[in-house]
Amino acid sequence: MARCQCGCGETIQKQAHHKYRPPKFLHGHHTRTGAWREQRREKQRITPPRGFAPTGVCTCGCGQRTAIAKTSRPEWDQYAGYPMRYVHGHNVRGPRGSLARTWKGGRWRNRNGYWLVFKPDHHLANGNGYVLEHRLVWERAHRRRLTTDDHIHHVDGDRGNNAPRNLLRMSRDEHMALHATHELTRVRRSTAQRRRYADPAERRRTAECIRESWKKRKHKK
Repeated sequence: MARCQCGCGETIQKQAHHKYRPPKFLHGHHTRTGAWREQRREKQRITPPRGFAPTGVCTCGCGQRTAIAKTSRPEWDQYAGYPMRYVHGHNVRGPRGSLARTWKGGRWRNRNGYWLVFKPDHHLANGNGYVLEHRLVWERAHRRRLTTDDHIHHVDGDRGNNAPRNLLRMSRDEHMALHATHELTRVRRSTAQRRRYADPAERRRTAECIRESWKKRKHKK
């Protein structure tokens, strides 16, 4: 069996992947060698180029402050003693906000008819940094912070009309009970169903699903 070359004298247990390359160190023991320490010091001595001025804010656009780099990696624009470009893990997101290629002003309407506004520092922001605009309008008008249990109802049924007088705060149960009997909800559902079942293939798939469901119920009995 091979022994660790860091000087500890411990035996390296044989593993299946060792047949491709003989081991030199136990896991983590390479950091004990003088060559590794010298390499680390060499990385810390690398100075940034002239004009390098990091902002200390994550480049992805989330607005979070980045950590101070302990080592230098010029290929990543990372230099020891200076703020890093990204918060850990945010480099895979790519630029966000006004830096993103798909930026359209920070306000867009989703397929459900609700307007969303880019506000990544808000406590109700989603993973992309957007908040429902009607919640922001209600908070601004009433000077109160909403929670996840608070729902905002559009009085006239128009989800795009976010005027303060058109917004009413209520609980989740109250909101669901209101929409269960609301005329606009019935009209919206019937329109969606007519659009869905206008396709003959969709009607066949639905009929097959219903038949399978009844077969399973009879089999359980």
